[in-house]
Amino acid sequence: MTALPPDVVMPGRELARLVVWWPEQYRPVRLGVEAGRLGVVLRPEHAPAEPVGLPGVQARRVAGALLVPDADAVATVITAGPGVVASLMVTTLSRLGGKVLTLTSPGSPPLTWALPMRWRPPHDRGLRLTHPQRAGELIGQAASAAAADTLT
Repeated sequence: MTALPPDVVMPGRELARLVVWWPEQYRPVRLGVEAGRLGVVLRPEHAPAEPVGLPGVQARRVAGALLVPDADAVATVITAGPGVVASLMVTTLSRLGGKVLTLTSPGSPPLTWALPMRWRPPHDRGLRLTHPQRAGELIGQAASAAAADTLT
């Protein structure tokens, strides 16, 4: 049996793109923010075959934690990887300001994306990091669009 491509498993229509710092690779990367039947899909440009699906309530929880400066959250997400169900943690970067998103899944090393406010990457490759509150707004809008899509 062959695995279905992630855009079939987690289809979505892109509404926005976030630019986040990927510390493991020491570079900024883009994350597509998509609305789909599942809810919100975050599709990393560097790994489009490894999307992260956030059901509506979980997407709103992540959006809220990004919008509120001192808020943290843990959301249950769906991945295309072997673990299928994973956790996405949103934590506050106290010294740099901003937020960190950490994806943890059984059997895989954690994946971290950062949205710092008081720090700029030395090699930004022409990409400006998305402000955490703006990221929260975009994920919230995608959650609303996904909910509207499922009602029609």
